[in-house]
Amino acid sequence: MIIKISDEKLDYDFELIQIRDFKWKELYTDKFQKKITWEDFKKLQKNFYNEPLSMINTSEITSYDESGNKIKTNFKEMTGNIQKRIREKNNPIELNHKVEYK
Repeated sequence: MIIKISDEKLDYDFELIQIRDFKWKELYTDKFQKKITWEDFKKLQKNFYNEPLSMINTSEITSYDESGNKIKTNFKEMTGNIQKRIREKNNPIELNHKVEYK
């Protein structure tokens, strides 16, 4: 039994604290799940990275400054900020399953 494990950089550090009976079926419900391949998952991740605002209607978004004045929304800047966050947090446990973003 493994009770403590971590990676070389200490990005991940897990330690067993308690063992108890757990009802896994209550945690995951199959009715909203769909199995996909790793290649399909990578494609979905890259599509979201390339167009993170594609799921929202950008014509309905209104932005305001600190004084409450209506301003033009900078979607290019928003997209860049989202992409930057995705790259910064791209640190999977399984390094062979890392999506590379350009």
